[in-house]
Amino acid sequence: MSSISNQTLMERFACVDYTGISLLVAASIMTTEYTAFYCEPLSRWLYLSTTLVLGTAGTILPWHPTFNRADMAWLRVGFFVSLALTGFVPVLQLTYERGWDETAYFYAPITKSVLVYFFGAVLYAAKIPERWLPGWFDYRGVQEGGDDVFGVLSWSAWVWRERGI
Repeated sequence: MSSISNQTLMERFACVDYTGISLLVAASIMTTEYTAFYCEPLSRWLYLSTTLVLGTAGTILPWHPTFNRADMAWLRVGFFVSLALTGFVPVLQLTYERGWDETAYFYAPITKSVLVYFFGAVLYAAKIPERWLPGWFDYRGVQEGGDDVFGVLSWSAWVWRERGI
């Protein structure tokens, strides 16, 4: 977004970016929740509903001016961490009900995707690499470009898992 000279336009594209992240994360989590609790409708709908509400919030919140202010980066990080945690809470229930071995076997195919999401979030929260080279990325790309790379890698890992690659 460094090549966008219009501040308002740049902010709108940031909103689109956050909306896409919310949809991608929520959809990825919901497919796993649905599969993990296919035979347990109460748990399935509880987890799916929670993720759906947060995912929907993630498509609305970015369009509010307060959410996008620089001093609210902690809120954005906190929100996306909360959204991601909706995917981790079911692991506790599955481990309790079915044991660690079965749970680990179930989640093994998506481990790459989860790690890529996590690594991208850490880079965003730590403002890496801009923190180390301030100003250098003003004309050579911005942090969000790197975050998008991690988003695409995570999605690719999910697609490869689904196709058995």
